[in-house]
Amino acid sequence: MTDLKLTLNGSTLNTIFPFYILIDKDLVIKSYGKSISKIMPNLKEDELFTDYFTVVRPILQKVNPQNFKSLLNQLVVFTSKGFDVVTLKGQFEIQDNGFLFVGSPWFLSLEDVEKSKLLVTDFAHHDPLIEALQVLKNQENTSNELKTLVKTTEEQRKKLKLDKDELDRLSLVASANKNGVVFTNLDRKIFWCNNAYVAQTGFLQNEIIGKSLIEIGNGKLSNKDEIYKMVESYYVGETFDVQYLHLKKGGGVFLAKITGQPILDSTGAVTQYFSIIEDVTERNELALQKEYLLKKLEEQNERLNEYAQMVSHDLKSPLRSVHSLITWIKEDNEKEFTVETKRYFEIIEDKVEKMDKLIEGILNYSKVSNSESLQETVDLNELIENCIEIIHIPLNITVTITNTLPSIEVDRYRMQQLFQNLISNAVNYCDKEIGIVAIGATEDIDNYIFTIKDNGPGIDSKNHEKIFKIFESFSKQEKSSGIGLSIVKRIVENCNGEIWIESQLGIGTTFFIKLPKK
Repeated sequence: MTDLKLTLNGSTLNTIFPFYILIDKDLVIKSYGKSISKIMPNLKEDELFTDYFTVVRPILQKVNPQNFKSLLNQLVVFTSKGFDVVTLKGQFEIQDNGFLFVGSPWFLSLEDVEKSKLLVTDFAHHDPLIEALQVLKNQENTSNELKTLVKTTEEQRKKLKLDKDELDRLSLVASANKNGVVFTNLDRKIFWCNNAYVAQTGFLQNEIIGKSLIEIGNGKLSNKDEIYKMVESYYVGETFDVQYLHLKKGGGVFLAKITGQPILDSTGAVTQYFSIIEDVTERNELALQKEYLLKKLEEQNERLNEYAQMVSHDLKSPLRSVHSLITWIKEDNEKEFTVETKRYFEIIEDKVEKMDKLIEGILNYSKVSNSESLQETVDLNELIENCIEIIHIPLNITVTITNTLPSIEVDRYRMQQLFQNLISNAVNYCDKEIGIVAIGATEDIDNYIFTIKDNGPGIDSKNHEKIFKIFESFSKQEKSSGIGLSIVKRIVENCNGEIWIESQLGIGTTFFIKLPKK
């Protein structure tokens, strides 16, 4: 039987450990992997390891050939000397009369990987960092896609408002045009008309005088019910407001809105009628266009919201994968990890948690104006007490209701979202040894005005409006998603209310919410 021998040459090492470094017993670099040369192009063979690198874990006062063996059988972290620092982590093993390092770079973010210009092919296939980096990159791309989606939705809403304003202006122009006016006797015969009516119908004035509106305007396409309604009003001496297709000379038609008003004498008897004939053809077309546009944009927004739901689901899946991967790595290597390594894993887990909250916040933001509102009478004292119970409040912070709050007709879920966001912000950003959050309310004839006051760090006056914009965050806390106050503002606006703040840096902030009484 032939004994198998383990042989590793430079080519093999480059395949399975592309970040290897081989040094002899005098700590002279004899060879190194292709990926090492990519991130450290100035590294040279036959020069001392200590001229290029500093061992940072475990800590040695001075690395030399005599104490180098103390680095064996443990995780070693060392950094390159110079301006562009490279950090490597792995282990040293005895190799013939020297030492072999096998490991990989230590990156804390995707930006570090991109800065190093490393590709997936520069890593060993078995390196767990590859899958984590790929998942995080997909997460970043999908997050950017979702942000673009939210921005597109907002632009669509703004376009809808601009289109509505433009249609209203066109409708006003149509209404301001000169309308036809006719006077009729009690027998409904026209005895006077203005030039606008002549222009509307195309008939000459002598072709109009002596005839009724029905004789001139009634055609095959006219709405008979509207015409009967006008005739009945003439007989009983009442006002009327009808709309039908009015015949024009030569066979054409226009959509006429006719308003009739009886003229009474001093005794209250009916003597004459005057009628205003308005050509609303263009206005009707604009109304149909407006209806079509609103329906089209509504369908588009619905599709965008459905897409947001789908993208968020696809985002959460890789997040769960990252979390599982980290858990497995920690479980498999719990004894080998140092305190610092565990801290770095905690940083990654915090980033994953922040992304999960960001996704949830974006979805809540997109749902605020889309979901149907269920109105009910809500006791805000009870609701805010529930919020206080849900929120984790440290022992050094006191949250109080300063006076009895009213019961109002609102959507309970949205009100809980509103106050829970504001109270959570006040608690989370408190920077005082003794924190105070006070909730109160006043009212006038038409409105309730609620206040949420804190003694936190305050907000610079130049940011008072910006804080309500989506993804705008001026907090130093990493878990801030920049969405909470955007949701609050949309809830308030959907209630036809207003929200604003008063704040002084270092002293605190007061949020004011004005909600109209129903």
